[in-house]
Amino acid sequence: MTVVYPEDCAFETQIGLFQNAVTVVGEFGSGLHNAIFSAPGTIVVALNWINPIQSRIARLRGHRIGYLLPTTGTEVLFTPDAPRRHYEIDPGRFRASLREVVAGDALAA
Repeated sequence: MTVVYPEDCAFETQIGLFQNAVTVVGEFGSGLHNAIFSAPGTIVVALNWINPIQSRIARLRGHRIGYLLPTTGTEVLFTPDAPRRHYEIDPGRFRASLREVVAGDALAA
């Protein structure tokens, strides 16, 4: 996997990155929503928040979607006026989840 910061790329580059992706993993937000440019069957893993927007994109595009919550088991929601909040995802759980996804043992379309 390659770490990409979509916000640092031109929009056309973002489309190309997501268009050719086999697996997309990222925090909920507009960067992850670029998965809309990914092919059917793309595996998408959203970190932190189980949300209807990414689920709808996955359903419309035929993606396999999964969610990984923070270590606390509760999502951390961000609001414009709130102080910045942080969360952690257990590295072992993250690694195991990605291995399952890549092996095709997890996630349903």
